[in-house]
Amino acid sequence: MKIRVMSLAILFILPFLSGCFLFVSGSPESPEIPSETIDPTVRYDIVLYGGRYMDDLETLIVLDKAGDKYEFIPYLPQSDYTIVKNQTAEQALAYARDVYTAQSAYARTRISRILDKDNQFIGYELRPLYNSFRYGYSDIMFVNYAFQGDKVIINLRLIDSIERREKYRMFDGMFSR
Repeated sequence: MKIRVMSLAILFILPFLSGCFLFVSGSPESPEIPSETIDPTVRYDIVLYGGRYMDDLETLIVLDKAGDKYEFIPYLPQSDYTIVKNQTAEQALAYARDVYTAQSAYARTRISRILDKDNQFIGYELRPLYNSFRYGYSDIMFVNYAFQGDKVIINLRLIDSIERREKYRMFDGMFSR
C-alpha cells in the first residue's frame, strides 16, 4: 500500500515539477518580435533610449519614421542613447531583438503606434515586457512623449516599486558575510 501511494504521488508530482522547471527556465529560443505589425515599406531611424548595460531596465526602442518632420530625442545625456539612421523594418527589428534578448528577464515586445497631435503616424514604440515572476509586473515603465515643435522628447521612468528596487540593487550583498 505504501509503495502504491508513493508511486501515485510521484506520478502526479513529477509532471508538476517539470512544468515548473520549464516555466522558470523559459524557452531555449529567443522570443520573436511580431514583424507583421511594422510597415515594411517605410524606413526608420532607430532611437535606443538607455541600453547602457545588459540588464538596463530603462531601455526602450522607438522607430522614428524617417523623412517626416518629427525627430525623437531621449531626455538623457547624449552618451546614454543611440540613434541609427535610415534602416529598413527588418534591420530595425533585428536591432531590437539583439538589444532586448540580452536582458535576462525579457519575455516579449509590445509594439504600439505613435501618433502626432493630428493623429498622423510618426513612429512605433517597441516596449519590452518582462517575466512577471521577476518584477511582479510585465510592464514596468511609464513613457511620455512631449511635443516641442518638430521635436518629440522621450521621457521614461520605471514604476515606483521597481525604481526603489533598482536604486538599491548595487548594494546587494555588500553588507553580508
